[in-house]
Amino acid sequence: MAPVKRAVVVVSHPRSGTHVTLDFIRRNFPEFNPSLRLWQSAGELYVSLDTPQWRERLLRRARRSGHILMQSHWVGVRPVEAMAGVEDLQPEEVVFIYPFRRYSATMRSLAAFCQYPGRVGSFLKEKSTFYEGTVEASAFMHGERWIPRDPVFLDVEALIARPDLAADRLSGVLGVAPAPLQRRLPHRRVFYGKLAEAVERLTGRESTEVQIVFEKDWSDPDEPAQIDARFAGLHRDLTARSLI
Repeated sequence: MAPVKRAVVVVSHPRSGTHVTLDFIRRNFPEFNPSLRLWQSAGELYVSLDTPQWRERLLRRARRSGHILMQSHWVGVRPVEAMAGVEDLQPEEVVFIYPFRRYSATMRSLAAFCQYPGRVGSFLKEKSTFYEGTVEASAFMHGERWIPRDPVFLDVEALIARPDLAADRLSGVLGVAPAPLQRRLPHRRVFYGKLAEAVERLTGRESTEVQIVFEKDWSDPDEPAQIDARFAGLHRDLTARSLI
């Protein structure tokens, strides 16, 4: 088994830029981007610590590379079992990256993902399918529990706007140089379902995006600003700590 130099865990609130972060790291830092056979699932590109198969995938990844990329939607303290499995590999360093974006974008995407039929503002009061409590309370809980643990915070909208700067700053965090690319942002998926996966397998697997078929429109033009205002303090705290 290859000695593990860095184990990178992307911890995020659902629909907050998780896959943009994972795919940006894979594209710009080849050490974290394993080569797969056509028949292998995109789930082998990184290890989700939220799935029952995380341990087997972690071991397979460790056998191939000294750089491991993982993902989880954990709240607060890392689960003992999962992190014990990571630490069993005796990595030289474990790095936590916390991506985020404007909460109006996150909540709109999450409402669409959950196929919520009403207004996005009303969705915030619904019970979360990921955590205890409401959608709004869970979003606050997630951010407020991770802030004191001091991961590497990453503004995904800033990453998209300034990808060269993002690659340079992440290089210092990941301990490897970025690849010399003219286009640093990975392509997004154009198709859906099995067709999207087939296209990705044939064209380099740039995207692991979990697409939304159910589109969600704003009920009125003031709704995004109203939602952002509710999360303004938390977003300001995250932005103040962001790598870019």
